[in-house]
Amino acid sequence: MPKFPPPYARCSNGRLVIDFLAEALGVPLLPPSANKGTNFSQGANFAVMGATALELKYFRDNNVWSIPPFNTSMKCQLEWFQEVKETVCSSPQECKEFFGKALFVFGEFGGNDYSFAWKAEWSLDKVKTEMVPKVVESMIGGIEAVLEEGARHVVVPGNLPAGCIPITLTMYASEERSDYDPRTGCLKKFNSVALYHNAMLRIALDQLQRRRPDARIIYADYYTPYIQFARTPHLYATVLI
Repeated sequence: MPKFPPPYARCSNGRLVIDFLAEALGVPLLPPSANKGTNFSQGANFAVMGATALELKYFRDNNVWSIPPFNTSMKCQLEWFQEVKETVCSSPQECKEFFGKALFVFGEFGGNDYSFAWKAEWSLDKVKTEMVPKVVESMIGGIEAVLEEGARHVVVPGNLPAGCIPITLTMYASEERSDYDPRTGCLKKFNSVALYHNAMLRIALDQLQRRRPDARIIYADYYTPYIQFARTPHLYATVLI
């Protein structure tokens, strides 16, 4: 069983979902892909805090300047994947066989895209009609890219209920009680986008699965458990002594 290290050079001082997966599967914790010279034969983590499904150019073209002036988008992460690929396999056939035995966790993507749109004061309707379809389309393109590399087992997480996240509740606090879900205290507007994104993503994943019956494409529901925690926190409370 891998031993979880103390906090270091990462944005979380605790375990991430991918850490729990590694522990459950009994495989080493994934090293960050930027650690040059690391042995990535048992996996790599390409994720970066604040990464978007859409490229930086999209935000610039749409006058969304709240995004930092660097690009760690999904496309960049796929380019980093290509760099790591060269260190773990040496021929197209070998790579396909290698990746065919691997588990790919693709995302979560989209949440950061929408958060930057909110900061730019996009309306709810604009986020849903203009950004969500592009985010889902981008994600499907990225998943198809790893399938072409030989991936056969791909887990695709959906969005979290952004309206329950403390920073959202702080930045967009409202004096209107009707803006909040009475059962959770979460902001309904932001959760509605997460629900819409997840619905569109699941439809797109079902379509992709039909096109690629040789692969297992699994949707991971992050939304429902989070809402359950928010509705009944007493069932999940822990006591630290």
